[in-house]
Amino acid sequence: MHITDVKFDILVELGSFETKIGIAGDYEPKIINPSIFADSDEPIVKISSQTGLSKMGKERHYGNKALKFKDTLLIKYFLKTKDFSSFAYFLAEIFKNQGWIPSESNLIIVYPSYISKIELNELKRILQEIMSFPKFAFIPNSAAILTALGKDTGTIIDFGHFSTRIEGIFKGFPNFESNFIFPIGGHHITQYLIDVIFEKYQYSSTHPLYSIAQKIKEDVVESSLRIDEIIDEIATGSQEYDFTIYLPDGNQLTINKEKFLASELYFIPELAHIRSDNLIEFIMRSIRAWERDQIPIMLENIVLCGQGVKIPNLKSKLQQQIKKRFPITLNVQIFEDSQNPNAIWKGASQIYRNSQKRMEWE
Repeated sequence: MHITDVKFDILVELGSFETKIGIAGDYEPKIINPSIFADSDEPIVKISSQTGLSKMGKERHYGNKALKFKDTLLIKYFLKTKDFSSFAYFLAEIFKNQGWIPSESNLIIVYPSYISKIELNELKRILQEIMSFPKFAFIPNSAAILTALGKDTGTIIDFGHFSTRIEGIFKGFPNFESNFIFPIGGHHITQYLIDVIFEKYQYSSTHPLYSIAQKIKEDVVESSLRIDEIIDEIATGSQEYDFTIYLPDGNQLTINKEKFLASELYFIPELAHIRSDNLIEFIMRSIRAWERDQIPIMLENIVLCGQGVKIPNLKSKLQQQIKKRFPITLNVQIFEDSQNPNAIWKGASQIYRNSQKRMEWE
């Protein structure tokens, strides 16, 4: 029997950078695509009318297709632009390629905690208008990651692209007074690298620089428990921490302290020219929003997810800094699932398997 002859539910994890799509209840997503789109008439730099690109008719590219044009077209993100119509057309394209029929499938959306209820309603309205799904259900990232880790309680620190969200859940119940947004995310680290590494380097376009800085962030940036000592060693001539960057135009640059200072934005937001308390202060407020007898349990179940999980030693530094703020008798444990990049999707799929008949469909 062909798969479209059977009604099944689709699970979509809408992330800042990636969208993961699959059959609800499965153990892995079927499709992973960048959460991006690009228009053929919006090049990064103004081009001659004689180029091949300019001869193309206006066309919008989504996901992996858009990624092919990352060096020539302006790349946009669904969540950053709040362009839910483009996301719906992107999803419709995926369904068409898979042979799935939207009217025969309910849709479950796994969403980042910074998306508001109003925005979720707008997303639902547009998806219903364009694709005609019978029913919708929504699962927050926080519930999905806790389920993936086998927990129902935790202080979740979600390192997003433009901010970091802190929220608490105790025995499956949220406490909105424990929810905070720290205004530093992965984008600020990338921009910081551009500012400090390339400030004296003349380059023809900022977009390739952003791509290079993004790659440096993913491959080189790390945190350290002895940052001051490292900076002193570098200042006195140590080359132990040197890292050479080879640029597309043939030039090369050497960085050292920058790869440590970039992650310090979470602890010293002023490095990104943002006036704010640091991430530790926000975590403290979130944990102290709970009752006294609940605080030790929240401290023992701190969960990291998102981009920051990939930064080496960041978990250790967070644990060190948090321990300093509480009595030595309290245990601080931090969990992450850095070995499983699909943890949120899998957690949401597990929620579906466990609660299929109790899903809150709209």
